[in-house]
Amino acid sequence: MHRHLLFARPARLALAVAGALTLAATVLPAASADATGTGDTGQGARAAAKTGVFVRGKQVRHWNGDGTSSYRFKTRGVIVEGFQWPVEAMQACEKKAGLGHKGTDKADRFCERHLDAIDYFDHTGDYAEDSLTAMQRARRHWKANTVRFNLSQAMLDPASTLYKKTLSGSSTTWGQTYMQRLVAAVHEAEANGMVVILAVFNHRNAQAGLVTVDGKTLLSYDAKSGLPTNRTARAVSTLGERFGSDKEVLIDLYNEPFTQKGQTVTTYVNGDQKSTPRISGINRLAEKARDAGVTTPLITQWADLSQLPVGKITDENMIFSSHPFLGDGVRTGGGDANWRRRFGDLARTRPVVLTAWNATPLVKHKNGKTTNTWCRHSGIDLADQFVKYVRRNDVGLVGFAFDVNQSMIKNFARFRDQPYGLTSCTKRGGAGVVIKRMFVNQAKG
Repeated sequence: MHRHLLFARPARLALAVAGALTLAATVLPAASADATGTGDTGQGARAAAKTGVFVRGKQVRHWNGDGTSSYRFKTRGVIVEGFQWPVEAMQACEKKAGLGHKGTDKADRFCERHLDAIDYFDHTGDYAEDSLTAMQRARRHWKANTVRFNLSQAMLDPASTLYKKTLSGSSTTWGQTYMQRLVAAVHEAEANGMVVILAVFNHRNAQAGLVTVDGKTLLSYDAKSGLPTNRTARAVSTLGERFGSDKEVLIDLYNEPFTQKGQTVTTYVNGDQKSTPRISGINRLAEKARDAGVTTPLITQWADLSQLPVGKITDENMIFSSHPFLGDGVRTGGGDANWRRRFGDLARTRPVVLTAWNATPLVKHKNGKTTNTWCRHSGIDLADQFVKYVRRNDVGLVGFAFDVNQSMIKNFARFRDQPYGLTSCTKRGGAGVVIKRMFVNQAKG
């Protein structure tokens, strides 16, 4: 068991505070060695700052260090999940004291997994003696140029009970320590030449119902909404106020939106302030980000981008995203026709980055249900076909996840960044091998 006590690690907290003070003045551009395609002297993109990431037509681009030319930025990203939950709640769950939990082995595993992921990223605990940090491994071994941090909107909302909760014996709030950790993480990623995506999450994960804070489950601290709420808008404002001047940071406005009864995709775009909970549409979220000083492209998602009324989205500085994980049967398994509809057709005219993807065949659950049957219908090579389609159509890709065992990584606790491969339609596996191969080959040009 890891003890991962926040105040037992003053050096890391010092780094967090230092990162918060210096981040605005120290923005390290992603290495121009990733440059592909023709240069751009900036004509037609005069509104963009001469550092960091911007969009031009259907391309995501990045300014070179001299600020006078740019290159086609092909997103090769990894996901970090260690920021999705309050570390204090994970600690209390692990110790079976204080904030409490429901006392199940599943809850212990949930908390332990996230604490382990935090240690892995922070280069602490069992990982303190590693020769490379997680970000260095992603950059050097996988040739990643982007990291996506999955974030808790409740921990970014100053009106949230979780945000306002104070540390024992201190006036410091959970929200303040969460931001300190996040600033330090962004600084660490940028120091390794990575563009950073900050993705806003609602606490919809069912396992969050296993962990309690003051007698309430983590799940209950967020509204049960498939669409962004006013809390999301406040979280976006918080991120904008802190990172708005950082040209290496992109905000992914809301993770995996979906409609519920009485809602349509138009509700997602325009919002509904008369509903319960009140829905903040993507246009309002974009306004909040811009009002807070964000000038970099924003990211908006929809499961099937052919259904998204792009013309009704008022912010033109936008990257579009979908998460086409290979799923059940032929329909969600994929193939060119499926992928064209979900994101490929839009990529012909707009910048598209798939901010989460993996492929796991035939998952058998304890209740007897079997999911992810794509392999049975389409064969083990479908994952490789998908990656080739993505590269052929110049779509960016972010793999899930660099700190989750048996995803695209086999087991980071034992094998660190070793990719998880696909060997059979009847055995568990992941698309790590094909993702890494794509990244490495793409980095060669």
